[in-house]
Amino acid sequence: MNTTTTKPVEVSLLMVELRESTAELHTRAERHPVQASLVRGQADRSVYISYLSQLWHVHTALEGELHRRAGAEALAPVKPEQYRAHLAIDDLDTLGAGMPEAPVPVVRKLASEAPGFSDAELMGMHYVLEGSTNGGRFIAAAVRNGLGLEDRRGTRYLDPYAEAQRARWAEFCAAMGRLRPSPEERAEMVAGATRMFGLIIEMFDQMAPARSPNA
Repeated sequence: MNTTTTKPVEVSLLMVELRESTAELHTRAERHPVQASLVRGQADRSVYISYLSQLWHVHTALEGELHRRAGAEALAPVKPEQYRAHLAIDDLDTLGAGMPEAPVPVVRKLASEAPGFSDAELMGMHYVLEGSTNGGRFIAAAVRNGLGLEDRRGTRYLDPYAEAQRARWAEFCAAMGRLRPSPEERAEMVAGATRMFGLIIEMFDQMAPARSPNA
């Protein structure tokens, strides 16, 4: 990156640790057939509806806890505008899907366990979901092309910030850099991020028998 011509996104040691500790899982999630079909714009409407439904359940469970714990020091980077459950439900409505599909087992388990997560673990999980908005812009374009959707209709969950994406991510990175977690909290954040990537992979696996176009 040329840091002399554009202002770079400042990345703290904590963010580097989170990224490097989850790199392998991140790659596995990106290469999963369900995710790959979305990236290529080859997912049919039923796959996309299932995807949005499961993530609605994920966000609903975690955002309820984040809202309840607002003001916790370890959760300082979390802002209400980062919540996306309402965007997933709006996209489902645009697609004519009605209510979200029932959660698959791993997502149902997450919802039952969420109240027991530490603040730091929740922060690590939220880091993964917020980070997904970076690639989400490109996936949204592929989904719109594949499903014939216009403007951002039906893809606001994937692309919540539109042209403000880079600025929003920079703000999030800066807020993460201001955290001063203890060694135990750092470990819990990494554990949370690892858990979230693992959950996404397992979620895709549990969707795949009924929903993957390659099934």
